[in-house]
Amino acid sequence: MLTRRRLIGAAMGSLVLPRRASAEHSFSAAVTPAVTQGFPVALDATKTFFVDQNGEPCFGSGESPQLIVEALSNSDTLLYLNDRASRGINLLWMIVADNKDGNNPPLDSNGDAPFSGADFTNFNEPYWQHVDFVVQQCLARDMTILFMPFFVGITSAEGYHDSLLAASTARLQGYADFISTRYAAYPNIIWTLGGDADCQNATIYSQIDIFARRLKANDSNRLITMECFNSAGGTGGRVSSTAGTKVGLGSVPSWLDINWVYTLAPNAIADAQRAYDAGLPCMLGEDNYELENLGNGLTTQLQLRTEDYGSVLGGCVLGKLLGTGEWAFNQASTGFAVSSPSWQSQLNSQGIQTHQLAAKLFRSRAFHKLRPDTSNVVMTSGASRGAVCARTSDGQTVIAYLPNGNETVTIDMTKITDTGSQANCNWYNPQTGAVTNIGTFSTSGTRKFTSPDSNDWVLVADSEAAGLRAPGS
Repeated sequence: MLTRRRLIGAAMGSLVLPRRASAEHSFSAAVTPAVTQGFPVALDATKTFFVDQNGEPCFGSGESPQLIVEALSNSDTLLYLNDRASRGINLLWMIVADNKDGNNPPLDSNGDAPFSGADFTNFNEPYWQHVDFVVQQCLARDMTILFMPFFVGITSAEGYHDSLLAASTARLQGYADFISTRYAAYPNIIWTLGGDADCQNATIYSQIDIFARRLKANDSNRLITMECFNSAGGTGGRVSSTAGTKVGLGSVPSWLDINWVYTLAPNAIADAQRAYDAGLPCMLGEDNYELENLGNGLTTQLQLRTEDYGSVLGGCVLGKLLGTGEWAFNQASTGFAVSSPSWQSQLNSQGIQTHQLAAKLFRSRAFHKLRPDTSNVVMTSGASRGAVCARTSDGQTVIAYLPNGNETVTIDMTKITDTGSQANCNWYNPQTGAVTNIGTFSTSGTRKFTSPDSNDWVLVADSEAAGLRAPGS
């Protein structure tokens, strides 16, 4: 297992949106009004981007409160969810059953275990009522849960690795039936399998495959993704869902709907582009975390911003999850424990603030139409120095992220489609959200753009005739 666990549908001929939950397992709690937002419930008919509860394109701005079920009381859960909803967060990764991390794994904060006997059976009702509470409170705040039924781990020393190996087909299918039935009415769930699951272990992958096939058979419209690990390759073992399942199962399984990108900051752009080329819609699920030290110093804010912009412009148009110091909620066995700042003190961290600004920018443009400029035909110079670019499929918008200060990139202006042959160009400050207008230029030839100072910047070039609002507004 890594230093800690981390972190963004079915092929639908016609779009089928899951229904809202009924009042069974209902709980009352005060709800802080969320930023007006949709939450991801399905993929569009072309299987390219998320759509929300109203069938509209939906950008996934997420976070990774992995141990929220195990670590937090109901009141603390509401504190956390209210804050994140107010920031436009609409996607949360939660490990629903965990027997490795936390103060008393696999117990929750009430002292209840998910299973009363053998793992994946004898479901303990008080524990699952607490899960119900979390699911319902997320739904009330327009948040989708990346619902991980069990965290596998790389080796037998981690997670439910050994229990998964020992489980019979009937037991795995029984657990899949249990969660499929219990949460059938909730539209705000995406099944998220694996969890550092090593694709070099074919038996582990075969067991996950049994579980996943049953989930998909029970509800063909429910989206499924998977976090994979490769002890023999990848970015420090981190690989995408498609890369991992190709090794572990021999091919990409039909039940896999979303390509979960698992990477580190230096490789975020390349790994996102590689995952995009694999054909399934992508989200960045896990990368460097705020307050994390992987042996070469704490993750920097520049690395977090590079992950935010580099992954989406690299092809992860479903969205991106931010990893913050809150993921473990100061649980003693996780490495982000009692010596770390309290999770409450990190609710307004610099990382979450700039993550919000990234989401605001992408939501202010046709993010769902963005296509990565992997061949450097739009941004003809700059990629070799770390810049990354994407263009909407209709040519209305070009966005480029320049991580290095005082950097110059060259844009082929003919790639911007405008009836009057004019492009409105702006700099967007990823640290503050401030917009600086550069000017209006002809959509002919090429043009060099140099970032305003020594910080990272985002270049946004739009069709003038489109009349789009200011970036991020």
